[in-house]
Amino acid sequence: MELSIIFATHRRPETLGPMLARFGALEASGLAWEVIVVDNAGDEETNAIVASYTDRIPVRCVRETTPGKNNALNRGVSEASGRWFVFTDDDILPSPDWLRELTAGAARWPGHDVFGGRILPAFPRDRKPVLDPSHPFYRAAYVVADWPQDEGPCGATQVWGPNMMVRAKLFREGWSFDPAFGPNGTDYVMGSETEFTSRLADAGHEPVYLPGACVEHQIREEQLGAPWLFGRAFRAGRMEAQKNGHPGGASWFGAPRYLTRAVVIAWFRYTLALSPRAKLHAGIELGRTRGLMRQYRSMPPGIGSEG
Repeated sequence: MELSIIFATHRRPETLGPMLARFGALEASGLAWEVIVVDNAGDEETNAIVASYTDRIPVRCVRETTPGKNNALNRGVSEASGRWFVFTDDDILPSPDWLRELTAGAARWPGHDVFGGRILPAFPRDRKPVLDPSHPFYRAAYVVADWPQDEGPCGATQVWGPNMMVRAKLFREGWSFDPAFGPNGTDYVMGSETEFTSRLADAGHEPVYLPGACVEHQIREEQLGAPWLFGRAFRAGRMEAQKNGHPGGASWFGAPRYLTRAVVIAWFRYTLALSPRAKLHAGIELGRTRGLMRQYRSMPPGIGSEG
């Protein structure tokens, strides 16, 4: 088996069906590949959707009862038999040559074990988000991995979950995803794949960016508005704190004391904003600072912190 495509799903029939339909249009003749869908919800509709495609694509569904996307991915890894593991999400639409571009890229860079492809947003027809693409949070909010560089080595944080490929032997050597990261209900720390690729990079496994291997990320209606963006910013703040570690120093209920002031300032800016645009930007910053505070309070304080 050349390629094992692995992804977790949790009650997403509205995106899973179109995704599997697009898999049926992949230009993959001559490639030995399989799709492993890990149902992390025990959902009968999910199983029915997957079963309806078994006569068109080499797909099967397994169930992981332990909640959390990374627990599901680790289960998928244990079921896979390919030389390469292609990880994605349950809401992408691959370009027809996706798998061929991944395998060709791996052949061009034989000394590398980790690859990341291009990710573009697919918004609902005739709809756009309230957040302008020029805003710094736009890329993270809508998982846009369209880097201004040619094919070649890249940073670990440029490889994102909807479009990444890892040599299977790394998992057989003991590497795995950290269940402390990634979707698990509504309150979780983002960045599960970048946490994984960062550990790999620290161990000498430099990733390669393959812009020719492209997928689109299906954006749902609720993701276009401010409330969803505020929640996304909160989770991004938690990821930032987890990544950087507790800074220590003066603290208030476990969080750095300066954050209390930052949250108050962000709240006033949000409350007093005079335009929808200013309110949106202030709300995103408020969500981020609240996420920082929430995560720091759950972490051991750094050396020299004060209670």
